[in-house]
Amino acid sequence: MQTLDIEAHFLASHGYVQLDMMEEAHAELDALRDVPESAAPVTLCRIGLLTYEGRWQEAATHAANLCDLERDVPDHFLLAAEIQRTLGAPENALDILLGGPLTLCGFPEYHYQLARSFALIAETDSAVDCMQHAIDLDESDRQRLQTEPDLQSIRPLLDPPDPNPESDSEGEPNSPQPRPDCPF
Repeated sequence: MQTLDIEAHFLASHGYVQLDMMEEAHAELDALRDVPESAAPVTLCRIGLLTYEGRWQEAATHAANLCDLERDVPDHFLLAAEIQRTLGAPENALDILLGGPLTLCGFPEYHYQLARSFALIAETDSAVDCMQHAIDLDESDRQRLQTEPDLQSIRPLLDPPDPNPESDSEGEPNSPQPRPDCPF
């Protein structure tokens, strides 16, 4: 199958979604089932369709397969963990995140998702530690902390914003790095 045919199936699937013709959208992705180079993109599209339809358990299965298919892609693990939390399974989300590639440690979203999952299972110290690290890596996560219901229990436990975020106590520019104790 040529690249153009693969693209045509993706575009057709997207078009069917726009028309709320989900069965046809899935059929377009099914047509690519035997095309090895399309496996990850097809799986990502399938997950999108399934979550749109509210078929979270099926989406979780496909997300786990995607993590197995491309073990070095951090975003797959973040997606799979988010689906598990949506299913009410924060322990599974933690297992997925902690079993992902080491490169996840450099992603603020990784620490943010760990914080959410730890907070949901009442692991307060771990939740606070992970959320603080997410904020250290990306200050905008402080705003997310204020609105995320999963993190309500730890909001009062985190320090207020640094009044001088451009430098540390010695006046050196801050440059947050992944922690050496990243939980892998």
